[in-house]
Amino acid sequence: MTVFKSILLIIPVGIILTLSACSKKCDISMTDSNNGDIIPNTSLFPINGYLTGNMGNDYVVHGNDLYAQSFEVSMDGGERGPIDFSQYCIMCYPVSATCNASYDRTVTIDDVNQSVNYKIVVTQCKEKECGLDVVTENYVLVPDFPETYNVTYDISYVEK
Repeated sequence: MTVFKSILLIIPVGIILTLSACSKKCDISMTDSNNGDIIPNTSLFPINGYLTGNMGNDYVVHGNDLYAQSFEVSMDGGERGPIDFSQYCIMCYPVSATCNASYDRTVTIDDVNQSVNYKIVVTQCKEKECGLDVVTENYVLVPDFPETYNVTYDISYVEK
């Protein structure tokens, strides 16, 4: 009879542990990373949100572009100011992800092959904890490169 009572106590404990393991909450590091040729410790401030919606799939901003004066930059936590387009240009690419996501951005400028690749890896939860997707425009400051370079985008998603 004692074995039977022990089994009756173990079964509910096992069920509770199983159910709590199944309801494990998704935990994403909300720390984004910028790598490669992206200028570190910079923050870009567009004049208004969703500028990429008006860019017509041309997500590189050089000094002579329509949107060049629509940004300010802060470098190393300093004051906001104009961007020196003789040295830098802006790259961006809008992506839609869950509200709980992190972004790993890498820009590679290849002068030999006259190409630029902007890679974004979005890590997000499978379940939409807030019930909606969020568009992130992924603005980064990079060394200026000729407008004739071939620009490609490599966007991928990792779901947890």
